[in-house]
Amino acid sequence: MAENPFHIAELITAYLQDSLSAEQRTALDKWLEVDANRLFLTGFSKKDELRDKLSRFGNIDADATWKKTLTGLAKLNSSPTEKETKVPVVINIINYKWIAGLAAVLIVSIGIYFFNSLHNSSPSSGSVNLIVNDIAPGRKGATLTMADGRTIELDGKKSEVITSNSEIIYSDGTAIKTTQQDKNQNPSNGTQMLTASTANGRSYIFTLPDGTRVWLNAASTIKFPMHFTGNSRTVEISGEAYLEVYKDRDHPFVVRSKDQQLEVLGTHFNIRSYAEESRTKTTLLEGSVKIAPLSGQFSSHSTSSPGSQTAVVLKPNEQSVLKQGKINIFPADTDMETAWIRNDFQFRGETMENVLKDVARWYDVKIIYQSNDERSTPLIGQISRDRPLSAVLERIASASHSRFKIEGKLVTVMPYN
Repeated sequence: MAENPFHIAELITAYLQDSLSAEQRTALDKWLEVDANRLFLTGFSKKDELRDKLSRFGNIDADATWKKTLTGLAKLNSSPTEKETKVPVVINIINYKWIAGLAAVLIVSIGIYFFNSLHNSSPSSGSVNLIVNDIAPGRKGATLTMADGRTIELDGKKSEVITSNSEIIYSDGTAIKTTQQDKNQNPSNGTQMLTASTANGRSYIFTLPDGTRVWLNAASTIKFPMHFTGNSRTVEISGEAYLEVYKDRDHPFVVRSKDQQLEVLGTHFNIRSYAEESRTKTTLLEGSVKIAPLSGQFSSHSTSSPGSQTAVVLKPNEQSVLKQGKINIFPADTDMETAWIRNDFQFRGETMENVLKDVARWYDVKIIYQSNDERSTPLIGQISRDRPLSAVLERIASASHSRFKIEGKLVTVMPYN
């Protein structure tokens, strides 16, 4: 893209605000002749989604973010590479004085997205200024804990485990060693529970006894029975999981997490409910789900029941956010929420702090900040989770104009100065 990224950002913002002039409309139409550009605009063109994106920026200091962007761009352009000199970045501050706070942050975010596209092949020198032992990306791996406490380390060279008819096998048919006690379980006498867990830097896929498939992200757990019995199929989840639920109208599928209960018949959805995070997010891709907050603290032995708030029903492409017992529903960016299933990091307006939480889990590192100002920086970008940690941090650095230092398992976030 040879266009000035901030000029394009101005056109997009004017389009979203229904304030395009005739001259701007002509310029935007010309830019949209490129398929990739048209696809990008589609992601910002739904007004409900725009309101959701703007709400994410509500706590960000727009002026500070804008100044940080100008400073970072100036430094990055002080020693341009041969490729960069072909596309000089020209910034006209006067053009943006009229923009209200939230829209200004949106302009900065969109502008940085295009700036990243222009410079993706030539990351800024010094953005990851110290690396002591780069860290490889996460990989397949999990443990399966039996009802009697025995733990089975699952083969990281395989990707999926299937539980069916008292058997536990890998998806290629290889048997997983179990005891005769496991095989002799009688569903009529109650069933024993299995616990599948992933550590930091690990992910795995499980097929449950009813045929439901579950993708577990890093640092996540699902507890389920060797046999589903009774009127419902109930599992317990902590961390993040994507589920494709086997349809059975006579036996609803129930998911319990730390603070909510979710009921479905057959659907595809993503649930994010880490213990250390203050909110639980449920994103629906297909079907419908009913969600109610739980009263009381949930645990594996909890008798918590749905709370007093009326249950809500999600439709496809909607997301519920449960925080402090209250559920709100927003339009969902399903592509972003499920990017981890495709082994990508994808961020569209998320703060650096939230993005780096996922990075920390996948690479099993600890993040510290030299300045709290860096935490709220909004990021837009995408990179594969198959890349080493230094490559991911380079990508984030170019989007935020921060620097990173890797020392063993410790990552320090520093302002670019």
